[in-house]
Amino acid sequence: MADKASNWVPLTNEKLYFAQVILDYLKDEQAKESVFSKNRIAALEESAVSHLYNAYIALLCELAAEHNVPFQVEQLTLNQLNEALMQRDDGRREIAELMALLSEPGSWLSRLHQSYRNRFVAKQKKSEYKGEEPELLSLVAIDASVDESEENLDLLGAYQAMKQLVDQVRSYRLED
Repeated sequence: MADKASNWVPLTNEKLYFAQVILDYLKDEQAKESVFSKNRIAALEESAVSHLYNAYIALLCELAAEHNVPFQVEQLTLNQLNEALMQRDDGRREIAELMALLSEPGSWLSRLHQSYRNRFVAKQKKSEYKGEEPELLSLVAIDASVDESEENLDLLGAYQAMKQLVDQVRSYRLED
């Protein structure tokens, strides 16, 4: 494993650990039926989605660093990484698996991406006053109807699949 890639390993591991802790709390909260449980569950679910998505981004950074692909964390996408590695004929196994997961609409990774976008990605909305297009944070109301893709996102399953994916991608590096 390259030194640069190993710099990202702790962040990936940390995000996976945080997701695991949150999912443990979520399981406990779902067992309760208090007045505040609905709010706590929504907050825990949102936090778990955030940590799982950030673990995915950290994994992309691991791969980019491993293969010496220049990147900026805020702008790194799987497609950019795929294009850079295809030019080098390098890292195909790791990227092919990620690309397949992301392109399959029902996969845990595509559902995670959709859930993250629905919860956190700013949307453009035209201002009524100045004709500007400011970015507004799109918040999901607790009692709002849930998007079908989110409804199908099993957070514990996504966590387990992400952990397995991270282990598998890292094992490819050890084989090389």
